[in-house]
Amino acid sequence: MSHFSSTLLIFRLDVSFLVQLSHFSAGCLIFRPADSIFGWMSQFSAGCLIFRPAVSIFGWMSQFSAGCLDFRLDVSFLVQLSEFSAGCLIFRPAVSFFDWMSQFSAGCLKFRLDVSNFGWMSHFSSSCLNFRLDVSIFGWMSQFSAGCLIFRPADSIFGWMSHFSSSCLIFRLDVSIFGWMSQFSAGCLNFRLDVSFFVQLTQFSAGCLIFRPAVSFFGWMSHFSSSFLIIRLDVSFFVHPSLFSAGCLISRPAVSFFGWMSHFSSSGLNFRLDVSIFGWMSHFSSSCLNFRLDVSISGWMS
Repeated sequence: MSHFSSTLLIFRLDVSFLVQLSHFSAGCLIFRPADSIFGWMSQFSAGCLIFRPAVSIFGWMSQFSAGCLDFRLDVSFLVQLSEFSAGCLIFRPAVSFFDWMSQFSAGCLKFRLDVSNFGWMSHFSSSCLNFRLDVSIFGWMSQFSAGCLIFRPADSIFGWMSHFSSSCLIFRLDVSIFGWMSQFSAGCLNFRLDVSFFVQLTQFSAGCLIFRPAVSFFGWMSHFSSSFLIIRLDVSFFVHPSLFSAGCLISRPAVSFFGWMSHFSSSGLNFRLDVSIFGWMSHFSSSCLNFRLDVSISGWMS
């Protein structure tokens, strides 16, 4: 956010949003946002994820150095990572700050975001993803029913979601909203949601996400034109989390799949996530996010 007031997230995204990755070297993501733009994080140090996007781009990345995705959040940004244990992310940012999380318990992603502060979630119960978003906060959702994520963003809000009903993730993105949108012109993010994307959500247990989404939905994007973000998600994408324990995401993706994208055309993001790499998780034990990053992959982008 270029600006972040006490109760609201304000995005100032340049027209040139994802127009260019000004720098991109194999191996890992480095965000260097300018102060005046998105600025997910104000600083980014080597070997870790600190956002400093270039002023002219959305700054998903202006630079990309080799190796892997390593989070080192500056004291000025998330204020503190007071703890970071091997194989898992533990966020303990200061309560008064951006509050991605005010608390993060060991071995599990635990969001406790203040309703008055951005409020990604006001409550996050252990071992599962439980969103409770306040209507008064930028309208991330006006409604939220238990069990899972369904995105049906309203035109008038940022539109992550205006409604939230139970049992699965369903994106209905309108062109008129912030544009996580159904179409995105050249030099930006272009979402084409393909029915083949997430293949199936065959199961969904209460209070937690089990990704086997239905053929007709989720599809973050199946097509993405070259020189920005092009996501070709194969039917095999999330084909099988071999394990899923209650209250937590366990993904053991096949070597050729998970890949937020298995194919990615030139000048863009090419994810080939192997079981042994970051692989949003090659291993995921109950109530914990376990990152295994493989430096040998161009990984996050080719």
